[in-house]
Parts: sequence; structure tokens; C-alpha cells
Amino acid sequence: MGVIPLTSLWYFATVTVVMLYLNLVAISRRRWSADRSKGMSFQFGVRAGSVAMTGISILYLLWLWPARADLTSENLYTLSDVTEQTFEEIGDNKVTIQVFMSAEVPRQYAETKRTLDGVLREFSARGGNKVEVRRVVVEPSSAEAEDARAQGINPQTLVFDRDGRTEEREVFLGAVVQCNETVEIPFFGEGLPVEYELTRSLRTAMEQKKVRIGVLQTDARFIEPGGESSWELVNELRKQYQIVAVDPNEEILVDRDESSKKKDAYGDGKTTKQGFDVMLAVMPSSLTEPEMVNFMAYIESGRPALVFDDPYPMLFTRQGRGGERMIQVAPGLPKPPAMDPMQAMMMGRQPPPQPPKADGGRLTRFTEYLRFGWNHRSIIFDGANPHTDYARLPSEFAFISRQGIYTTDKIWKFSSHPVTAGLHDLVCMYTGFVTSGTQDEREDYKPLLRTSTQSGELAWESYTDMQQGFQGPSYILREDSDIRHVEDKHQYEIAVHVKREKDDPANVIFVSDIDMIHNQFFALRMGGGDITFDNVTFVLNAVDVLAGKPELVELRSRRAALRTLTHMEKKTAGFRTALTDEIDKRQKALDKAVEQFDEQLKKEAEELAKDSQLDRRSLEQQAETLESQRNLKVQAERKKQQRLANAAIRKARIKTTQNIRNTESSFRAFAWFVPAILPICFGLLFLGLRNLSEQSSISANRRV
Repeated sequence: MGVIPLTSLWYFATVTVVMLYLNLVAISRRRWSADRSKGMSFQFGVRAGSVAMTGISILYLLWLWPARADLTSENLYTLSDVTEQTFEEIGDNKVTIQVFMSAEVPRQYAETKRTLDGVLREFSARGGNKVEVRRVVVEPSSAEAEDARAQGINPQTLVFDRDGRTEEREVFLGAVVQCNETVEIPFFGEGLPVEYELTRSLRTAMEQKKVRIGVLQTDARFIEPGGESSWELVNELRKQYQIVAVDPNEEILVDRDESSKKKDAYGDGKTTKQGFDVMLAVMPSSLTEPEMVNFMAYIESGRPALVFDDPYPMLFTRQGRGGERMIQVAPGLPKPPAMDPMQAMMMGRQPPPQPPKADGGRLTRFTEYLRFGWNHRSIIFDGANPHTDYARLPSEFAFISRQGIYTTDKIWKFSSHPVTAGLHDLVCMYTGFVTSGTQDEREDYKPLLRTSTQSGELAWESYTDMQQGFQGPSYILREDSDIRHVEDKHQYEIAVHVKREKDDPANVIFVSDIDMIHNQFFALRMGGGDITFDNVTFVLNAVDVLAGKPELVELRSRRAALRTLTHMEKKTAGFRTALTDEIDKRQKALDKAVEQFDEQLKKEAEELAKDSQLDRRSLEQQAETLESQRNLKVQAERKKQQRLANAAIRKARIKTTQNIRNTESSFRAFAWFVPAILPICFGLLFLGLRNLSEQSSISANRRV
């Protein structure tokens, strides 16, 4: 883990010293005289016991006041500066941290429990009399269990293997922090950073007044009018902020009450109607004209806003009868009906028509005011995937990683901005992109996330197909094998921060992907795993920075970095290049065949037009027949080229796999033989020295 506890070092040192001393006594015993043997044995026995008792006593003291050396490069097991600062800010307050934990937890949670115990000891020692830490061991169906439930700490039902059989058990592993108010941590999941959760809860409990986050109501249904939400992001923000729902149909900015003592930080005599400090807007492209006016009034005031939008929100798709993925909500599509069409037909009436989207869903006024470009129908793909566990995912899953061969000083993916400076891995799905509109660097425009150079753009028509139904046209997502991916070696910007104060004030972080805040990422964060994605951390950092409370950003971002096998990535990169070349080759062959079919169709159509014996109706029927034959030929040619491409891809994949396995075998052999070289050399050295010593001790006349 990178942590060396002084207790363990002292234990092994004590055992080593005692055993060496006993060996010394045993060797020197041969030189004792017979009459002094009993006295010397007793004397050295007392000495050995004294040495052992001294070591055990010091070991007990170290167990009471543990010390350890944190050798991790990220200092993962050392209290951060913000935690130390939090203890200094306690002042005259009294803080109580009550932890409820089961006496026995599954093996996968044993490390979390040990870490929690260690951090609590650090908090207790650092907080002194100001921080009271209570540990409550909870047994099932006990009074302690009922007390935990009464304070908001509910158990998690976990299924795990024990001694070869599957068991199901309720596990308590939560905490309650009390100061000016009470904050609950329901459960410490495998992936939750313990110090961050405790420090955030401590700071929140000490605050006299919470910052308010206003969540805009849109077609994304991120929040209901009453404040309820099924999105885990809203529930996560509630742990630190106060959440209010913002209705875009009403004026968001209103005149400030003259009697208000709150300082007018923006100098416009305005305030938000719900009194919130930061706006969170998900999919504002769905707003109607009156709603967009109110939304832009807030943006143009320079107040902070975190905005998410997406040309293709994958989480708003549904599966059709044939297994196809049908797109329900997107900026380029009309607003979804207020009533389900099938339900309306059963009720014998038509669903009421929806008002059109402002700017046709293009967010024109928003992007023009912030002076950047955003295509509301185009997405990007990125072939640089450093995670072998997710190698089968389509390249529309853009993995943004700080490690790997695709990341260098020039080809960076995470900027040095406070929001992204400490992030390591993040994934966006079918994401859009942002363009600055100029080649020159802008002071008010800071890119936050970028793709690698193994990426390219996909237009709406290249990744969707239109279907004509009785309710009108609908769109489905094409299979990834039917999407043509052409890399253009360009790095696309996914998230940006636009901030200016003088003319046209603005303070907006815009992210062109909604899927990155899907509830699944919160479940992954709670459950832990070999790969930890920083999607949740990115959003929480963005809110903290916009709210002017960046204290927890560094602590939240701190985690072990993922070290990838760059040599293996280079092997995979060769396969990816061969794959791209093969796809381009087959696409060119298909384009050439289609061009030939079109020329043949044109010639045959001209010959039909010259035939004076055919009437107009016959000409139309012949033309339709020719067009149908042409389409059949194109379809057959496409299947042929796809079949050839798939065969070539399989060969390239098999060859690459073999190369990777050969490389792994060579590294394995290297790992076997190299460690043995040094002991063998030392053995030969000492054998030679021993032979020399024996030779020198033999007189010359006795040597043969």
C-alpha cells in the first residue's frame, strides 16, 4: 500500500534483536566454566528477558500512539492541508463524530474499515478536546442497530462468499458528524475516500449557512418542482449544499430588496428569485423561447453556472422491439410530447402539441454570448483507450486518461485548471465538442477536458438512421460496425470554463456531455474497483470552484494514479493503426463501387429517356426498377466490403494478441531470471573467495 507502520518495524526489530542476543548467549556458553554455568545462565536469561520486555513495552506504546511513514507519491495516507485547516477553524465549537460499524465485515470492506479506524485516530489526536470520536460496534438486531437507524445510518445488505458458501448480511459502516448541524454519512463504500467524506461532513456541520445551488428544470428532468430528484448527483450535492428547483418559466433574476443587508456582488441591483448562488443547468437546449430569455438573463449577469448539454444523450434512449436503440431526447429533435402518444390514442385524443425549442435547440444565443462554437448534432470518437478491461467498448466512449502513450506535455487531456488539475481518469460517452472560434489563445476561455489525437468527428447522419413510423419520423443509433470512423489527428475540447468580468460578464463551465454524470458512475464510485473514474469528482470540483469554495478540491481529487503498461499500449496502437487503415481501404472501395453503380444507372436512365415508345408511367416504373437494382447492388457491395474488413480486422487482432502474449512471455521470463542473477553472482564470488582462502592456508609443499 505504500505505508510503513513504525509498529510493524519495531516488532520485527525486537524479534530480530532478541533472537540474535539468544544466539550470542548460546555461542558464548561454550566458554563458560562448569562452576559458573548456572549463575551465568540465570544472569543472561534475565538480560534476554529484559531486552524482550523493553521491546514489548515500546511496541505497546507505539500501538497506543501509532506512527507510520507514508511513502506513496500522492501522500494518500497523510492528513491533507485542508483537514489540518479544518481543525484550526473549529474554534470554540464542539464536534462529535459517532461511527457505527459492524463487528465483522466482508473481506472486501476490511481495508475500508481499517482505513476508517486509522483516520479516526488521526482526527481524535489532532482535534484534542474539541473533537470527540465515539466508536459504536453494531450487532444485528441490537439496540445499537436501532440507534444507528434512528440517526440515518442504514445498513447495506451485502452478499459475499465465506468458507465456500454464499452469505447475506447487513453491514453498518457509517458516521454521524454533529456541530452546528448534523450531517450523516450513511455508508463508507469501497471507493469512497474516507478522509474526504469525514472532512467534508465536518466542514458542512460547522457552517452557519450553506451555499444554495439552483437546479434548472428542463426536459432532462434533473429535478422536479418540489425538489425531488432521481439523479444521484443532486443527492450528492445535498451533502454539502442546499438544493432548490428553478422554474425557467418565471423570471430568475428579480430586483433586490432595498432592505436586504446582503452585499450586491454583481452591482446590478438584482438577485436570484430563489436566493441561490450557483446554477446547475442540464440540457438547456430544450428550453422554449420565454424560458431561454430568463436563462440568458441569468447567464449575462455574470453569475456562476455549470451547464451540461449533449448532441446525443445516450441515457435518454430506449430499446425498440428489434433491439435497436431509439433516440428520444436530443437537441436536434423536437420536444418530446407531454403525453405518451399510445396512451393518448387509447384515450381517443391527440397529444397536445409542444412549443418549439428556442434557437431550434442550437443554443445559439448562449454560445454566441460566450464566444465559442458548439454543434448540436455532431459527436466525436476517440480511439485512445488505455484500459484493457474496456477494450471492447466502441470508440465513441472517450477515455480521458493522464497516463499512457497518448498523453504528453503537448498532447494533454486534463488542464492545470483547479477543477481538473488533480484528476486521473474520466470517460465521456457519445460526447459533443466545443470550438473556441479562434486560433489565438483567449484569456477568458480555458479548456478543461480534451480528447487524444486519435479522434475524429461524427455528423448526425453518420451515426443515426431515420425510421418512418405512424407517429412520424424517429431516429435510431447505428451499430458501431456501420459507423465510419476517420481520425483527423485533432484534439477536441469537451469541457471549457469561460470567465470574464468587465464587458459582457460571464462565469460558466460548459460540458458537452450529459452521460458522464449518469447514476452508474456514482455506483462505481461507491463500489470501488481496479479502475476509478473521476466523473463524479470532476462535477463536484466544478461546483466548488464556481461556488467560491475550492478548499475540498485538492482533497477530493487525491487518489492513487493509474499506471498503465505503456509498452503494451504501443503494441495495441499498431493494431489500431492497421484497423483504421483497413476500414479506410474498404470504405474507399465501397465509394468507388457506388460511383460506378451511379454512372451505370445514369447511362441506363439516359437510354430509357431516349426510348420514345415508352409512356411517362412506364418510364417512371423503369426508373424505380433501376434505382431499386442500384440500391440492392450497393447493399451487397457494402456487405462484401464489410465482410472483407471484418476478416482483415480479425487477422490484425489475432496478430496483435499474439504479439502481446509474446511480449508478456518475454517479460515473465525476464522477471524469473533477472532476480536470480545477483544471488548467483554473490554465490560465485564467495565460493571463489573461500577457495582462495583455503588455498592460502595450505602450505606450498602440500599442494599438488
